[in-house]
Amino acid sequence: MLTMLGEERTKAGEALTVEVVTAPDGEYAESIRDLLAHKGPEWELHIRAALDGETDALETRFYLGLLDGRPVANVMTVESLGIGILGHVFTRPEQRRKGICQAIFRRLLQDFGRRDGRVLLLGTGFESAAYWIYHSFGFRSLNGGFMRYDAPMAGAAALTAPIDSGGPSGTDAASADARPNQNRFEISVPAEPALFINAAQAVRNASAGRLMNNPDEVRDAVHVGAEEEFDRGWFAPALTRVVPLAWRHWPVLALLGAQANGEALRSAAWKLRGLGSLEAPVLRTLAALSGGRGTAAVVLETERGAVAGCATLHPTGGGVNGWPGVWLLDAFTHPYFNSHLPELLAGLALPAGKIIAYVDTDSRAKAAALEAAGFEREGTLCGFLRAGGAPRDVWLYGRVTP
Repeated sequence: MLTMLGEERTKAGEALTVEVVTAPDGEYAESIRDLLAHKGPEWELHIRAALDGETDALETRFYLGLLDGRPVANVMTVESLGIGILGHVFTRPEQRRKGICQAIFRRLLQDFGRRDGRVLLLGTGFESAAYWIYHSFGFRSLNGGFMRYDAPMAGAAALTAPIDSGGPSGTDAASADARPNQNRFEISVPAEPALFINAAQAVRNASAGRLMNNPDEVRDAVHVGAEEEFDRGWFAPALTRVVPLAWRHWPVLALLGAQANGEALRSAAWKLRGLGSLEAPVLRTLAALSGGRGTAAVVLETERGAVAGCATLHPTGGGVNGWPGVWLLDAFTHPYFNSHLPELLAGLALPAGKIIAYVDTDSRAKAAALEAAGFEREGTLCGFLRAGGAPRDVWLYGRVTP
């Protein structure tokens, strides 16, 4: 579906039309694929599946800038329940330095606000030119170039910024239905809410005790408050169920990755150490699920649609960096939902062979859940992980499934 968002002028004075194509769409599919033909296989898989209507409830939008009716630039969002990931920011080389992407961004954020969008996440080079463009539109760093935008209150117009003048996952349905807690919700009560400290709180703590006279600091403080308020409500105790990872979970699982849960090592397979971006890791897992490569993944879904936990199983494969018949298991939750780790593990059908899991020695809840599931602590990898510049020990858990 095509929606006209408005007319802009490039820095060269050309008439630029900004439109959004909401997938699925057949009319503009070829133009979008041509514009984004440089993307890798997993990204192409999503673009094709979205345009063909094969990404369940995931909302995919392609915001296009057109000159003389020809698409020359794109910014894509994938969204679920008002939570989104922003990516595929691209302008054809011959049309760059005209402020086209900034014009698209302005219209995109206005549209996102009109639709009551809440949070957008993106990744870019820290303090790169692109980083500061995103910053000018209200995105703030969570961890280096991993950035977050919190829209104004639902129904309000999105923040704007001027143009810069300087330059279904493939999981077997039958086996999924047999997994525990598949179609019912259970209540979660946080045991230790004080454990939850997100990046916004860290910013607030850093600025405590001094006056903020800089307008940017004041704006950041407002951003921090909005972020904290939304996250408290989004991850509040709620009824939960364990379901297979699906396309609709991609952005809401990314928001879970944007929360610091006190673990230095959250997912070994996804290289998620503390707070980080899950945009690419989740997409690659969805691609592996659709390709039947032996990967398995389930999420802990709350009744409001938040993803409060995730468990994955990846084959380590062959070659010098892998071991045939050996599987890597990961599981993590938001701190309020640590008690649901056993349910997440029970939601995975463990294959025959050796299964290993790496556990941060501070993650007692994960260690206990693995032991309850029949895993044994097989050793300690001393100084295996670096967190905050200091070495950390990691436990190695294992289980052999006949």
